Amino acid sequence: MLKSSLLEIIRTFTKQELIKFEDFVRSPYFNKKENVVKLFLEIKKYSPELSDEDLEKEKVWDRLFPGQKYNYGIMKNLIFDLNKVAERFLHIQNYESKIFEQDINLLEKMNEKGLLRQYEKNLKSFRNETDKTTFDQNYFYYKYLAEVKEHAFLFSNNARIKDKNFCNPENMNEYLIAFFLVNFFIKNYDFLHESQFYDKPVDTSVLETVCNFFENTTLRKNEFVLIYYYTLKIIMDLNDVESFGRLKELMNKNFKQFSHEEKFNIHLAMVNFCNIKMMKGSPSFMEELFAIYKKMVENGFYSSDKDGYINSSMYANIVSTAGNLREFGWAERFLLNFKNKLHVSEKELYFALANATLNIKKRNFNEALGNLSKCKSTNPFVKITIKRFQIVIYYELGYFEELDSLLDSCKHFISNDKIVTDSAKHIFSSFINMVQRMAELKSGNHKKDKEFILQTLKDETQKNNATNKIWILEKLAELEKQIAFIA
Repeated sequence: MLKSSLLEIIRTFTKQELIKFEDFVRSPYFNKKENVVKLFLEIKKYSPELSDEDLEKEKVWDRLFPGQKYNYGIMKNLIFDLNKVAERFLHIQNYESKIFEQDINLLEKMNEKGLLRQYEKNLKSFRNETDKTTFDQNYFYYKYLAEVKEHAFLFSNNARIKDKNFCNPENMNEYLIAFFLVNFFIKNYDFLHESQFYDKPVDTSVLETVCNFFENTTLRKNEFVLIYYYTLKIIMDLNDVESFGRLKELMNKNFKQFSHEEKFNIHLAMVNFCNIKMMKGSPSFMEELFAIYKKMVENGFYSSDKDGYINSSMYANIVSTAGNLREFGWAERFLLNFKNKLHVSEKELYFALANATLNIKKRNFNEALGNLSKCKSTNPFVKITIKRFQIVIYYELGYFEELDSLLDSCKHFISNDKIVTDSAKHIFSSFINMVQRMAELKSGNHKKDKEFILQTLKDETQKNNATNKIWILEKLAELEKQIAFIA
């Protein structure tokens, strides 16, 4: 087989990118070796899979150089050269997608060559474009660079003495600090979110210092920076409902000015906050969560991917949330309308999972079991989700013998798995333990102290983070009525 790194790159190209790459390879500016062109054209025949046995080096050589003895060194160099051209193509693609970077580089070159009239014209155009662009984490960086380039122009043009803005760094400093703060808030949000998932402690002393600094600058009035500040605040303090409200208010006010990716990222932070609040026993955040999901779906920023695929877990969670609120019609329409927005590799699995969760909410438990029978995955987190659904169904149907066997197998799965994080294991183990004790109460296996045991379960559920917490609280309320009726 040809060098895997070369094929890995070419395998990612779309049909349009393959056409562009062929033009790129043929261009004498980027490649002057005809045999490199021939090698690519030979590889192209087997796209997109590029896994055919005919891509063995010796066979490719025979088609490129019929009648000539295989030469390892020449073939190695051809593959190396094409790999370098492919990497250069990726570099140019990335560069072309960043218009502002191109503008900055052009300004630098114009200044270097003393093209001051063109420099001034392009700088004005650059300023106008940065003013009109949608907001993202690099917005203030380009505003800062515009100030830097203006000072460079004034210096080169000997106009600095007459210009009132020369030696006035106020705007430049503000943009640079704003750029730092926005990115500081974003990156530390990511760290804190991941620390919760992996149950890793984080020292927040620097975060608190920077937050105090921000609160005492004029930038505290800048609504763009404030949005990222509140995004960090709601992960620093999971009880900070006030910051969540301010974040939602500011995002609604400035919604149209944000880029697609930033809309997705900020609303995803709000989704995470709602999920954490519900896990901690605040079911009122279910409606907040559904409103955010609807906004993301209806405004088309349900994904950060340029290919438009919806995150598979989010797809299932949206259906689950709608089902919890008995928005069954909306959930069914979403489930069908967005099926083809799932990546083809995950479509059937998550369509079945979403159907399963919706049927559970509708209490169609046998249909849900049928959906789960179609779910096959080697991903341990998906396996846990499937097992959770099965546990809920068996409990609801009163299949206590089957439930006992399933809970036992889940315990073995958790103890033997090497991939699932400790925090995820703890949450799932708590759920298993809770359901097992609930089942004993419901099936009548506990003869004494049922009220005490029930109260203990209620206290533990309210105190601890748990998956399916709202469902557990509902079942505990049902048990309370059952025990009271028997008494």
